[in-house]
Amino acid sequence: MNSEREVLEKVLNIAMVDDDIKAVCMNGSRVNKNIEPDNYQDFDIAFLVGNYEIFIQKLSFIHEFGESIISQCNRVYSRNGIKDQLFYMLLFKNYIRIDFRFIPIEYFDDYKKEDQLLEVLVDKTEKFKDVSKPSDETYHIKKPTEKDLRECCNEFWWISTYVIKGIKREEIFYAIEHLNIMREMLFNLLDWKVGYQYDWKVSTGKNHKLLKRYITEEEWILLTKSYPNGKINDITCVLNKLIEQFYDLSQEISNLLDFNLDFKEANNIKEYINKQLKNE
Repeated sequence: MNSEREVLEKVLNIAMVDDDIKAVCMNGSRVNKNIEPDNYQDFDIAFLVGNYEIFIQKLSFIHEFGESIISQCNRVYSRNGIKDQLFYMLLFKNYIRIDFRFIPIEYFDDYKKEDQLLEVLVDKTEKFKDVSKPSDETYHIKKPTEKDLRECCNEFWWISTYVIKGIKREEIFYAIEHLNIMREMLFNLLDWKVGYQYDWKVSTGKNHKLLKRYITEEEWILLTKSYPNGKINDITCVLNKLIEQFYDLSQEISNLLDFNLDFKEANNIKEYINKQLKNE
């Protein structure tokens, strides 16, 4: 069982002989036409079942997929939406990973609404007959408001003062942890620029994994250089580069979206950081 076809055939065979399995769906990157397939894609398989409490006690059919080398099982409760579900994630000896999800059939509507990246494999009750083709529209970059941009910039500049504190105290882990937060704000700006350029109809993916295909080579190189090597001098250098890239990009985003962004705060912090680094 090494191919997608073999895995899905096994899933279908299991579903068809168990009356408690009412529907089976697949989510995630394997149903996203914008993701290049590779050997590391998970199978995200959701079983919507009747007799839920009894069903989740008899999951022996999972062994039909082979021997696992590691697994994780979590039952998750919520006050809203799907109130009870079981996640069972396994990596098998053949290096195929399957993330099983077991949901009581009464929550089928909540499940349908949570993600448009959904492909119906089995539908015994026809509760999924209105589901359209899988789409990543849910994950498209959302156009920010002026408030979103202001808050993003404020967070970036505020957190930069923590990095300075870490640098001056030579607290490497503290400084790097806050550099990471600053970088997340930079990711926001890069995403918004991409969204603007593509009419808010694209996604850069989980953890911004598709960002490289949309930004310039110069932006990409600057971004990759924002990860320090653990030395104070390098952390300081990275901080300065992050500040320069973020400052320029925030101006660009403000202009592109016709926002009236005030740079007084940014200029004040840039001056503060320069003086701190010069021991003034």
